Amino acid sequence: MKPKEPSAFLLEEEIAEKMETLLKNETSSPEQLLSALQEITLAYRSLLNETRLLTRVSDRLQSKLRNANQSLQQQSEHLTQVSAEATEAKNRAQESEKFKEQFLANMSHEIRTPMNAILGLARLLVHQELLDVQKKYVKGILHSGEHLLVIINDILDLSKIEAGKMEFEKIPFSPAAILNEIADTFQLKVKEKNIFLDIQVSDNLPESCIGDPVRLRQVLLNLVSNAFKFTTQGGITLRVLNINDRLRFEVEDTGIGISQEQQSKIFESYQQANTDTTRKFGGTGLGLTISRSLIQQQGGEIGLSSTVGKGTLFYVELPLQVNSTLETPIQETQVSKPSLPSGLRVLIAEDNPFNQMVIEDTLVLLLESPVLKIVENGAEAVEAWKKEDWDVLLMDINMPVMDGYAATREIRSLELERNSKQLIIAMTAGVTAPEIEACLAAGMDAVIGKPFEPNDLLNLIQHNLNSPSK
Repeated sequence: MKPKEPSAFLLEEEIAEKMETLLKNETSSPEQLLSALQEITLAYRSLLNETRLLTRVSDRLQSKLRNANQSLQQQSEHLTQVSAEATEAKNRAQESEKFKEQFLANMSHEIRTPMNAILGLARLLVHQELLDVQKKYVKGILHSGEHLLVIINDILDLSKIEAGKMEFEKIPFSPAAILNEIADTFQLKVKEKNIFLDIQVSDNLPESCIGDPVRLRQVLLNLVSNAFKFTTQGGITLRVLNINDRLRFEVEDTGIGISQEQQSKIFESYQQANTDTTRKFGGTGLGLTISRSLIQQQGGEIGLSSTVGKGTLFYVELPLQVNSTLETPIQETQVSKPSLPSGLRVLIAEDNPFNQMVIEDTLVLLLESPVLKIVENGAEAVEAWKKEDWDVLLMDINMPVMDGYAATREIRSLELERNSKQLIIAMTAGVTAPEIEACLAAGMDAVIGKPFEPNDLLNLIQHNLNSPSK
């Protein structure tokens, strides 16, 4: 086996030992000295060779180290760049989402403001003495406006769902009552189309459950509305069942049906059965997409079975949560005229002249001898509030000079000098969650969106006038 070459360190020690031995040995002959010097010379040569080798190895290692450091630096710079690009992309996405939300809020406001006037004036015209042809035209305006409002609401709901901002309540409600409320809603449609609408409730259904009745009603209304849209003969059956601790609602019609191919994509955004369906029946194609998202986010399922030419059955299943408390289920707000006191004093802050007309004439029509005053901005509302006492202040938000938020905050700050609290209801086209929260944060007692249902407004006034804080 070949012996290992001595390291530079060992060679240096060996030379030092030989030199020391040579210097100590005074009796060495010239031949011995010469031999010792030759050995030392060889050792020095080996040391020199070893040093050169180590130098080359060291140079190579340093070169590799420099390359490695350079590569690491390049990778670090690349990662820094990637991280910066990712942060910039995230910021752009967040900024884009903000712009999208602001755009939708602005569009909602700009559309709802004239829609409030259109629907409000059409509703007022219905109560006037009109010729039959005039009534037909007014009803056409009213129904078309209501259909447009459904489309607007669909777009806003889809935006909330995509942003993950949809919230769900958990309150008591009666499943059977919801079906009866929906049936009442469509009684006029039943007469117009001359078809039947049946309600079926299973015997094992609990009287009260826990969930979100508003969103459930929204889904079922969409399904029933579609059933009426596509059914011209026969009728529609609404069922609610308790199957294996699952709350199951069914909407079955005898309409045109849906092909197997179209069933697979009917819940996708902007999809309808075919282009002929869109042209003939209208709609955005968002209703079923929104319904599916609302049900799935509550841990439920929505689906269908259908035969072309025979009809369709849509079903909605939700986890059954029985209400075990004595708390009364939430019922649909009654549409009967609220019993508000005669001579109700209402201050209206609204800058749009058509909406002023709608609010004033609606209150004159539905209230007994109301005292009404209209102002065009928040500053005028504050001054009118200072001079007289009012039962309720209906406050628009986007007004010149002073907006509704600022006016409400000023009134609340001045109330410390008075002994009573003013009832302030926001009447606004801004109906997104942040806008509603901003109204309540400014000190408003309640919010009603435009376009408003007259009875919803009167019920809201009555409820807040009777609340303990008023």
